[in-house]
Amino acid sequence: MSQRDQIMSQEIQIRHSKSGWHGGQNVNKRETKAELYFSIKNSQFLDENQKKIFYEKAKNHISDEGVLRLTAQEQRSLGANIQIVKQKFLRRLESINQESKQRIPTVIPFAIHQARQISRKYHSVLKKLRREKNFS
Repeated sequence: MSQRDQIMSQEIQIRHSKSGWHGGQNVNKRETKAELYFSIKNSQFLDENQKKIFYEKAKNHISDEGVLRLTAQEQRSLGANIQIVKQKFLRRLESINQESKQRIPTVIPFAIHQARQISRKYHSVLKKLRREKNFS
């Protein structure tokens, strides 16, 4: 059993509630929203470095107690939303091991920069002409 499967079976909790999403009367009557909770702080399968990376990459989805919360309510059925939220979690888990790409700074070519300045000047003149209409 892989580390991913162990986490999925032991450390995540999935809860469901009523969705405020598409589906009309169906979402008013049934619980179709899926919420996944994963305690990063208490995880046995992540080492300290992985936890640190997780906190950095998903800081908007982690509570003060160190619990990651992901939701899915795109589909009309609970089963489909559970699969979506699990896929979201797996993508987050895989992103821990990926190194982020460094941005390569580029320089805007002179001709493009000059063309943009001419275009901006042209629009500026047009706006001035619209303002200066005097009907006296």
